[in-house]
Parts: sequence; C-alpha cells; structure tokens
Amino acid sequence: MSLNKKEIKISSDPLNLDQVEIFVKGIFTLLSLGSDLYLKVLLCLNEAVYNSISHGNRFDANKNVLVQSYFCKKYLFFRIIDEGSGFDYSNLPDPTTEENLVREEGRGIFLIKNISDGIYFREKGNIMEFKIKIDAQN
Repeated sequence: MSLNKKEIKISSDPLNLDQVEIFVKGIFTLLSLGSDLYLKVLLCLNEAVYNSISHGNRFDANKNVLVQSYFCKKYLFFRIIDEGSGFDYSNLPDPTTEENLVREEGRGIFLIKNISDGIYFREKGNIMEFKIKIDAQN
C-alpha cells in the first residue's frame, strides 16, 4: 500500500468504532493536519461506518466494514464498503422536513452531505465515498 492510501477492516460491532478513530488519528499525524479538520472527518467517518455496521451489515459480527482512505494535495477521500445488500440512495428522506423531524434515522447521511465536500454512492448502495478538502482550515 502506498503512502497516500490507508485502509482498515473491522467487524460489524459498534465497539470497533474506536479503531476507526485510531485510524483517523494516524492519517492526521502522518499529514500534520489540524483539529478542526479532524473533527469533520471523524464525524463523517463515524456516521458512515455506523450506517454500514447497522443498516448494511445489520450488526452481523461475521461481516466486515472496509474503510479506505486516499489523500492528495487538496482532498482526503474515504470509501466505506459493507457486505450488506445495499439501499436506494436516490430516495433518501430529508430529515429536516416536519414529518421526519422526530425520526431517529436519516440524519447520518444528511450530516455527511452537509459537512463533506462531496458524497457518492456506488454499486448497490453498499459503497459510500466522501471527500473533505484539506485546505479548508486555512
């Protein structure tokens, strides 16, 4: 694996989210990035990985979530892949509408859309990608 690519694979247990935080800290240490950007990345990645664990893999500890990170001069890119059956990402409810305000679900992807600099879904919806601009803190 090259210096600008990192990945981690975890089983689908929410307790493994601490491994994701260690993974992000390693990237930020390697790239000497600031804490404001760190919080954005960690929030987006935790939401994405938790969605993969809960909705994608349905908390099945025999299934894994793969997190890949790529970085270049301007962006950090993340790809989250679960072993689930996917979902219809073209038909996501808006958590800010009145009928959805009290719903527990639907906020994670909304947060990622609003915090990141781009969110994309691949395949059948079991692959999510997002990017965050590195120089946004300057």
